[in-house]
Parts: sequence; structure tokens; C-alpha cells
Amino acid sequence: MWAGRKKIMDIDSRASTYSHGKQFFELSAAMRSEGSWAKCNAQDPFRVWLLTRGAETRWFVYSGSHRITAAAANGLPSVHAELQARVEEKDVARWSNVENGSFSKDEALTIFDNLWNGVLNESTAEMIASLPA
Repeated sequence: MWAGRKKIMDIDSRASTYSHGKQFFELSAAMRSEGSWAKCNAQDPFRVWLLTRGAETRWFVYSGSHRITAAAANGLPSVHAELQARVEEKDVARWSNVENGSFSKDEALTIFDNLWNGVLNESTAEMIASLPA
């Protein structure tokens, strides 16, 4: 708490870069050798949110982001996912973390914009850039 939300997330991102990278490469290798993991996904399916801004939509992976990244890196064109929530930008005042005071409306909209635009954390972008072609 002494560091604040932004500093805590930065520390977590830097501290977990190695373990997340290792996990990604192991998942990717397993996917290439064992297929698309129907058993794993049956027990822990991909979960997604549908983000809406006016008439436009985007999907956001809520659970299974390492597996979905490995699936994409291995060229899988689609995977089964469960819809967990629909997040409409126009309803920002009713978002739970705005209502409970964790975020202001402006902070919540900044997070929404990052999700909407697919803004990557710097260390995640570096990991993806390091993948072999």
C-alpha cells in the first residue's frame, strides 16, 4: 500500500516477467506437441469480456491469457471461450470499481481505453517481440 497502485503494478510486472515468459514458452511448446488442450480448456475454459463502445465491440480475455497468447502464436484460428461479462463504456458510472470508489470515472475510462486499444505492458511487448519468427 505504501507504494500506490501504479508502483505496485510496475513492481509486479518486473518481478513476474521471467516466470510469465517461462510459462508462455512451456505452454507454447506443449501446444505444438500435444494440440489445443481440449482437456485443459474443459476444466478451465477461456473466459472473455465483451467490451462495447457505441456499436463497436472488442473481446478481452479475462482468464487464460497465457494460453490464448500461446494459441495465437501457434496459429490456432479459434478457441472456445465463455462470455463472463459485457462491459459498456457508456455505463462507466455503474462499473463496480467506480461504484466502490476504487477508480474515478476518468481512471476507469483510461483502463477501458487501454483494453479497447490493446495497449501492452512494456515487458509483455518485449517478450512478444523476442519470439522467434
